Amino acid sequence: MRRRGFLSSILLVIVARVACVSPTGGWDSASFVSLHPEIAGIRGQRIGDLTPYPAIVDGQVAMVTCRFVTDGRPIPIAVTGEGWPATWGERALEAVDAAVVAIEFDRRSLPLDSPGIHIRSLAAASGTGPAGLADTRAECDVGAASSGERDVRGRLVHAEVRIRRRVLGTWALERAATAEGWVGAMLHELGHALGFQGHAAVGDSLVQLEQSRLRALGRRVLAGGSVSAPNVRALYAVAPGTRLGVATLSASAEAVVAAAVREISARTSRSGPPIAARSVVGDRHARLAWRWRDGTSLVLRFPNWSESLRWGRPVEVRRGEIGALEADRAYSATSGSIARARAISSFARFVSPAARSTRPSR
Repeated sequence: MRRRGFLSSILLVIVARVACVSPTGGWDSASFVSLHPEIAGIRGQRIGDLTPYPAIVDGQVAMVTCRFVTDGRPIPIAVTGEGWPATWGERALEAVDAAVVAIEFDRRSLPLDSPGIHIRSLAAASGTGPAGLADTRAECDVGAASSGERDVRGRLVHAEVRIRRRVLGTWALERAATAEGWVGAMLHELGHALGFQGHAAVGDSLVQLEQSRLRALGRRVLAGGSVSAPNVRALYAVAPGTRLGVATLSASAEAVVAAAVREISARTSRSGPPIAARSVVGDRHARLAWRWRDGTSLVLRFPNWSESLRWGRPVEVRRGEIGALEADRAYSATSGSIARARAISSFARFVSPAARSTRPSR
């Protein structure tokens, strides 16, 4: 009896500590949830761990939610490439489809960069692609909303998951990804592809970061079990483009944003409104890009966006260039053995290919 009481006490302490883990997204989630009872009712949700997308609203850097617009319409999803393990892949897709009631996947062939989720299967452990097992890039339309209820559209227009069938193991030797490891990574990346950037600090979730728990999710799905997706469900319980707050900028960043706002206004006067305003968020960095019909563009980069928000530091902003998209994508990734993951134009992270290996959208 004493032993049982001792173990019960330990369990209570663990539960208490988990319940007290602070949100990691860096915005006022407590006030937000109080205004959205539909979120508060989702057991296990940690919407406060969401890393928001940046958007320019009234000359400020607003933090907004981004997700696919469903409204009863399925989300197109296509698979291309080599080495796709059909049974594993279908079970992962079915599990996420069932876990998030607000969505439905529709398998079809999709042209490159068309709306929807593209999964690219890579047979080799090296070469172009994620530095580890998998990564994700999700691009959000943050153009001005036509409805007066929201400032920006906040709708995902394209997402891309890249996942390898083989990985580099000890001594840089290639080995096949394990079934539970591969499925766990795919579940995780689908959470990012649906718009949840950042990682759940605790709890049972698609977007958790801990490697062994992702493998456990993979084993559960392979055995025919279901998964919990409280954080993604919470994201889809609120409208896309919902404003979460305004980012605090450094003095130099305020000057960069003010200059960009003036330039956007001037270009719009000359060439009309931008044909696209896109935002992307990765494990560390974020980016905003505008394009006009005459081929001109304007890019703002947000180095260490997620960390700055999380720790309450002023956000830095720099001018950037469209350049080679492959070298400037923001990715959310699952590294080598699924330790981490990353997610702009279809998934997130603004760093060089070499840097990607360390922090994909997890």
